[in-house]
Amino acid sequence: MNVDLIALVGFISTIVGIILGILGYKKKSETDIREDTQKETILSTKLDYISKNVDDIKLDLKSKVERDAKIAERIVKIEESLKVAHHRIEDLEKKEGM
Repeated sequence: MNVDLIALVGFISTIVGIILGILGYKKKSETDIREDTQKETILSTKLDYISKNVDDIKLDLKSKVERDAKIAERIVKIEESLKVAHHRIEDLEKKEGM
């Protein structure tokens, strides 16, 4: 009877250990899922923020490119005007020199 009692206690201890192990695993799993969800939410929020900033940077860059194109156009016009003025000055100098 002594051996049967020891075997029964060992069997019950094994079953209780398995049940506690399963419950602990489920609790840990739920905690991990909660933590993963929090981390994913934070990452998603940060990615949205980065995406918005990238869009703002693209708009700023487009605006600067347009401004640079206008400035380049003005420089070309000024250079043409200077060229014409230079030719006029040369013509006036030639007329005065004659």
